[in-house]
Amino acid sequence: MSRTFSLALVFLFVFGLVSSCENTSCGCDPAPSYSASALLYTWRLDEVAVGGQSSSKGNDIKDRYKRQFKSDGTYTQTQLDDNSTTTGTWKLTGQNNMLLEITDHKGATATYNLGTVNNTTLVYSFINKDQLLEQHIFSRQ
Repeated sequence: MSRTFSLALVFLFVFGLVSSCENTSCGCDPAPSYSASALLYTWRLDEVAVGGQSSSKGNDIKDRYKRQFKSDGTYTQTQLDDNSTTTGTWKLTGQNNMLLEITDHKGATATYNLGTVNNTTLVYSFINKDQLLEQHIFSRQ
């Protein structure tokens, strides 16, 4: 009886070890990972979407701008209506660098969730003051 009990304990111990291992092959797509070099271009704001609906595009965007991200962690933002410029800093943070942290020329910091970063498009999002998801969609210049 003691031997059966010991074997049962060993079996439970081994089963516990095997079942407690993290399953890394869930069959799901891995989260994207971004590098700072993917942003090192000039990006023009082309569309703003709020709550999943396009709210403004192109020249209809109030205070439309382009932003040039530089390798030293700074950026230059140019307003398209009058060519005025401001500067600030930026960095990628969070797991897999999925957060874009921007500090403007006044020292205010905002954090955005990166959605798409590729050769032609940059999309980031945040929850706006109305508690709606707001996306900013940029094209590479």
